[in-house]
Amino acid sequence: MKKSFSCILLALFLVSLLAACGSTENPSSASGVPSVQTPASVEPLYPTGQLRAYGAEGTSGAHWSDFLNTRKGLYEITSENIITLTNYTTRQYGILCSEEGCTHNSESCPALLPSSSGPYSLLEAAGKLVLVDRGYQEFTYSEEGPYDGAIYTPATVYTMDYDLKNRTPLCTFGDREILGDGWITDDKYLYGIRTRYPEDITAEDMEYIKTRTIVKISLAKGEITDLCELDPREEFFVGVLGNEMLTRCIEYPIDNSTLIGEENHDAWDKNVQQSRMAHYTINPATGARARLPKDYPSIGFGGSVLDGEYFYYNCVEDFTWNQGIDSIGPTPQPIYKVHL
Repeated sequence: MKKSFSCILLALFLVSLLAACGSTENPSSASGVPSVQTPASVEPLYPTGQLRAYGAEGTSGAHWSDFLNTRKGLYEITSENIITLTNYTTRQYGILCSEEGCTHNSESCPALLPSSSGPYSLLEAAGKLVLVDRGYQEFTYSEEGPYDGAIYTPATVYTMDYDLKNRTPLCTFGDREILGDGWITDDKYLYGIRTRYPEDITAEDMEYIKTRTIVKISLAKGEITDLCELDPREEFFVGVLGNEMLTRCIEYPIDNSTLIGEENHDAWDKNVQQSRMAHYTINPATGARARLPKDYPSIGFGGSVLDGEYFYYNCVEDFTWNQGIDSIGPTPQPIYKVHL
């Protein structure tokens, strides 16, 4: 009897806990997801002024660009371009909106992002949330040729409070300019990678005809400064090591742009197999860019920054699928510790 009574109490407790977690004062009629709230100001997760990366290839999973971990909760950007929050204090998940009766489908909703823009990145800097609309390019077809031109959505950087209110444009980039996934900040500046395409670019040329630059954006004034030029294949930040920003770049024996076409398939495959991965450090104050002396295998490798150290390791299956390589032969499984 005591055992049965204990089971009943446990069941009632679990039901009440689930009901508490799912309760809300402002349900969403648009998506069925409840609304949650958070203070406008939150203590930053990192010490002010610490150079840190968000959404960079080598940072931990808590910093992928479409979600952000903070002291108060986990922000996420859904596929519907709505910002949700898992509130660590209340243990509630929902759309981050405090507007009474909001259906989260109009511009008046602070959680709704423009569906025509994106993709987006989220980070926190200088006591604010930073939302980066990274810009978008799309090619249109015509009967006269494979592509009739490109349509661009300008990239824009916004700052806003932690409750998503007071969203204010910080700066906007020009036509044919898109921004990278990863971002670095020291609470005075944002550092991002801008890709710029020429006016007459086609989809076939996008991989090869472009310029990449690290830009430095003042969080106080929104001024954009070119910090240093990158190799066109240096498309994202790996992370931060000490006081240096880290990027990486695949180096090929032969320029891949000369090996386009089915007739060059074998040569392309061989060129990729013989490629090497180089790493570069960039000084955020001066823009000085330096290549690390040692290079590494490039086929199927990725990297992670852990406790201030960078480890470079094998993840070959993803690479062969992405590159369409038929066979890469025997592949070792080492883990490299990259030193500055």
